[in-house]
Amino acid sequence: PIMTTAVHLAMTWVYVSKRTSTKIDTALIAHKLMAILLASSVALTNVSLRLNSIGIYELVKSAQLPLTLCLQWCYFRVHEGKYQCALAVAVALLVASGAAPVDGGRSGWMGLLAALGGVCANCGSKLLIKAYRMAFQIDSDALLASIAPIASALLTVVSMLVEKPDTPPPATAAVLLLTGLLAVCINYTTF
Repeated sequence: PIMTTAVHLAMTWVYVSKRTSTKIDTALIAHKLMAILLASSVALTNVSLRLNSIGIYELVKSAQLPLTLCLQWCYFRVHEGKYQCALAVAVALLVASGAAPVDGGRSGWMGLLAALGGVCANCGSKLLIKAYRMAFQIDSDALLASIAPIASALLTVVSMLVEKPDTPPPATAAVLLLTGLLAVCINYTTF
């Protein structure tokens, strides 16, 4: 799953870099931090899913939306509206209460830390992106084009360390590489 997200980010980068004409100075620390937070969120969430049961994973993940809404209100005074926030909290509680009994006792403190780390990294990434967009009036495509390559590279490395993929037979590897190359060509020529 982590490598799939890395490939997805690479394809997204091909699309948005072709679509946007705005160039951003990627030497800024904020870009590297956004990419690290984005990659950390994906990696920690996937590690959490490996270490926890589905119930605990869903329980912790359901806190993400209300936490993001609260942090947006605290930092930017941006709020969605009473009814949208109430609906988000109600859905989060419904998901959490429905998923919690699924836990088969598989969760440990390492899994909970990974889950909480994934939620915090995701919220931090969203807040930093919102702050950067508000401060510099930059469109999301240009911002995504600047952070996607770094996040994709980080996720590729994490995937090699965490998922420990098996080496496929040469014929399978050749088909996968050709299919990936074809996807890149189609994305590049289409957009």
